[in-house]
Amino acid sequence: MSEHYDTPLGDTVDDDREPEAFDKVAIAFHEMVKSATDTRALETWASRTAVRRSLFDDMAIGRIRWPRSLGRPATATLAEGFVVRSKFWVDIWHIDGNGSVIVDLEGWGPSAVVDLVDASEPDHFSVRYMYGTAKQNDNRLEVSLANVPWAPPGRFRLPQRHYLSSNGFEFFSGGTLVSLPTIEVSDQPFFHV
Repeated sequence: MSEHYDTPLGDTVDDDREPEAFDKVAIAFHEMVKSATDTRALETWASRTAVRRSLFDDMAIGRIRWPRSLGRPATATLAEGFVVRSKFWVDIWHIDGNGSVIVDLEGWGPSAVVDLVDASEPDHFSVRYMYGTAKQNDNRLEVSLANVPWAPPGRFRLPQRHYLSSNGFEFFSGGTLVSLPTIEVSDQPFFHV
């Protein structure tokens, strides 16, 4: 049985057509990533059909968001204002001739490149990110502010210092699209208890 859904552009896509279904679903998802205000809605959408699950399994998505009153990175894109890295847990070992476990390598290794997309909301700037995670493994996303100036929103406003609500996340990728919590940017430090 075919499932039909409307994309943000109003087109209807049939999930059961191959291979056109994959192309259309990927295009619809890309448009939704740019316009969705809640990445959890994308996680739900991606889990609804077999085509979507097969395209977006073992991916992570999320966003970085801040009020327009804070200004924006003084760069060509909003995304250039952030450094986003992905890592996965590496645990390589072997058993020696005495039956002892010998750890060859253990720690966080570099993972896939993170795709960043500028997005916009009425009162906020935002950057959406998406990347392929290490399947059935522990993953880490690290986020920091890039060493670039920010353009203040007003002409005579003094430069501000900016803070992130989180420097990233550690999570397990178990075969589905993972929506990570929103990272907020503020001009006041976040106190974590």
